[in-house]
Amino acid sequence: MPKAKAPPITADNVSNDLRAIGKLLLEEEHAHAQMQKQIDTAKTHWEPVIRRRQAAIDEYATRLRLGSEDSRESLLRRGAKSLRVLFGKIGWRKQGIKVKCARPKDQVAAALQRMGRDDLVRLRAEPDLRAIKDAGLAANTLKAAGLKVVPAGEDFYYEVDRAEVQKHEEA
Repeated sequence: MPKAKAPPITADNVSNDLRAIGKLLLEEEHAHAQMQKQIDTAKTHWEPVIRRRQAAIDEYATRLRLGSEDSRESLLRRGAKSLRVLFGKIGWRKQGIKVKCARPKDQVAAALQRMGRDDLVRLRAEPDLRAIKDAGLAANTLKAAGLKVVPAGEDFYYEVDRAEVQKHEEA
């Protein structure tokens, strides 16, 4: 990996930069905490309002459905399946069949495969690169499988001593 074009720095520069990063991280965490407090306050205020509205909607919808079912013949013209009115539409639809798993999905998939119905089972075949790396396969085996090994290089990292930064910021 090519070296960055930057002037050399001293250990004091490194320490000062880490302190600055640490200070910004603490400020960011504080901002996130303040934002979460505001979100929690808003939720506490609005959740009861939303629940009351949803309960009212559910009550109207139930009353509309039951009343419409009882009055279906008088509401719909012969052969019609829906009624359009000023503020919307009501109607009845035939539902197709639903297929649900009566047993765990893996058992159902295995049973379908035993029946020769692989076409009804989803398979997601993909190489497990971590397992391949850990297996320590020979280079020619990897190449034959369509894999290649590339050098990983180096990654720069930094760790901030948050307690030390916080101690200096409070002083």
